[in-house]
Amino acid sequence: MAAVLAAGTDAVLSHRSAAALWGLRRADSDRIAITSPRSTRSSHLLQRHCATLPKDEVTLRNRIPVTTVGRTLFDLAAPLTAKELERALREAEVLRLPLRPSFTELLARHPGQRGARTLRSVLDRLSQLPGGVAATSRIVFCDSRLRLGFPPPETNVKIRAGTRPYEADCLWRAQRLILALRRAESA
Repeated sequence: MAAVLAAGTDAVLSHRSAAALWGLRRADSDRIAITSPRSTRSSHLLQRHCATLPKDEVTLRNRIPVTTVGRTLFDLAAPLTAKELERALREAEVLRLPLRPSFTELLARHPGQRGARTLRSVLDRLSQLPGGVAATSRIVFCDSRLRLGFPPPETNVKIRAGTRPYEADCLWRAQRLILALRRAESA
């Protein structure tokens, strides 16, 4: 919080530091990344980015001004590999973090920003999965599932336990295995 305040009233935590605050990635540096509309020099403690962010790309988390989850992931698309970005997207879904503004909106607003091509590529790949981009949490299990010899799962399956309806993100009936079970409105 001190770093954001020291950078000015319109500065926000961003990039890798915002990802760490949201729980999307571990902090991999002692440098704190901030974004501010004023261009200032970075230091050994602060990595400064200059941008005027629309209000819907900024929020508060633990009373710290920070870029939204969607904007954070958009900013991460430049320095991360496609695989790392995909992992961060999956983590956002697992944590059920709101992805606002949408990636479609962000790509339309900032079509030439570094990382836009990587983000489009990852989103295109994810849209090929059963369930579209909403299926991203299943990707993390694909490699291990293949190594373990599991067949492809049934996805988004409505089931009942007693009288209560649930929805399973992934279901392997033969193995009696369910991944990400949650209460459903109806089954």
